[in-house]
Amino acid sequence: MMFAVLAAFTILVLLASIRAGKTAGFALTVVTCGIAAYLMPPEFSFRIGRTRDVVTLAVFGTTALVLTQTARPRQRPAFATPAWAPAARPSEADLADVIAEFTASEAGARLREVAVAIAVQGYALPCTTGDTFRILSDTVNAALAVPGVARISIYAAQQPSARRLKIVAHRVWPTPENAIIMIGQRDSACVPAVFPGWPANARANWFDNGYARIYQISVATTEASGQTRV
Repeated sequence: MMFAVLAAFTILVLLASIRAGKTAGFALTVVTCGIAAYLMPPEFSFRIGRTRDVVTLAVFGTTALVLTQTARPRQRPAFATPAWAPAARPSEADLADVIAEFTASEAGARLREVAVAIAVQGYALPCTTGDTFRILSDTVNAALAVPGVARISIYAAQQPSARRLKIVAHRVWPTPENAIIMIGQRDSACVPAVFPGWPANARANWFDNGYARIYQISVATTEASGQTRV
């Protein structure tokens, strides 16, 4: 009778090892051996009085341990990403929040001393908050260093493959009426501005329209492979 019970538990050990792993199979083997020894004569004692019971228990334990070690746990299927699931978006930083943080910081003390116009509500750059803060800080400080600057304007624009940020250092404000004022230039017609530590997908340049120096910052929405930080 005991041999038949242990044979059934051998199958249970095998199933446990396959479904839950070796640890579960080993634990079930130990528990089963303890229960069997407790029920073997003399009953309700872990002492085994008959040699055949010792052999039976040894055979079960050895067989169960071999099955535990050789059984391959069933691999649980990985959760596949549904076809309708949206692609992960890169880190983005809300410009209005970063500008507010910069203006309130020690780094933005000089910006608080001049007139400022900001038009970036609801706009974000495709980079981290730290990188956005660095881009803003470097460019604003460069604009504030322009001789005779009286006003700073910060506004954003959209390109097909990049987000655009413009920081304007006005030397003349308001600008003369009926004057033709250039507010944008092709990158090839501008002077490159290099700032250490910027993310690889960001670049800057500037041009002068006679009344202001305009810094143009472009942050690509997808970072090209192989690019390095500038």
